Amino acid sequence: MCFSATANFVGGGRLGAVGVVTLTKVKHRRELLFAALPTLFAIHQFIEGFVWLGLDGILTRAGRKGGSPRDLCITGEGKPRRQFDHG
Repeated sequence: MCFSATANFVGGGRLGAVGVVTLTKVKHRRELLFAALPTLFAIHQFIEGFVWLGLDGILTRAGRKGGSPRDLCITGEGKPRRQFDHG
């Protein structure tokens, strides 16, 4: 959407609903990828919404507060690795 986080989340919700309805209408396996497109676009919109939240400073990196699940998976620890020393 490229307007705001709210627009992305609303658009993602609507596309997700359309995607669910579209997937229920699939009759042949060959239709599945085409029917899944609205759902894939909905996922993209939700991800873009979180990017907007990060750019606006609303969503900060969870690692600053002790780690996130992503940091736990990547480093095996609760705290993220520092790539650059800004000190």
